Amino acid sequence: VAVAGLPDGCQLYSNLPNALYPDHEADWSPQRRALESSRELDDLEQITATLEDPDTLSCLIWIDEPPVYGHLWTLEDLRDRLDLVEIGSEGSVTTFVMLP
Repeated sequence: VAVAGLPDGCQLYSNLPNALYPDHEADWSPQRRALESSRELDDLEQITATLEDPDTLSCLIWIDEPPVYGHLWTLEDLRDRLDLVEIGSEGSVTTFVMLP
């Protein structure tokens, strides 16, 4: 039900994208650093840049379940850096539209 309210054509990101497959194909939510590496990534900046484009809509599907990956930005971190508008929630799944 939480994902039922996702707008059509929304670019999907998730902290656990493999849990959504094959019903929804999502990219990884922003990463602080490469998996198993200390190399910093610019995922958040790249995603933020696309949020300014009126033809692009981006959504976040946050699954509050293990495993918790330390290389990803936390939901709290993302809330500090992006405007996340909640559009659905059920159990441990919350969906957001991501705004700059």
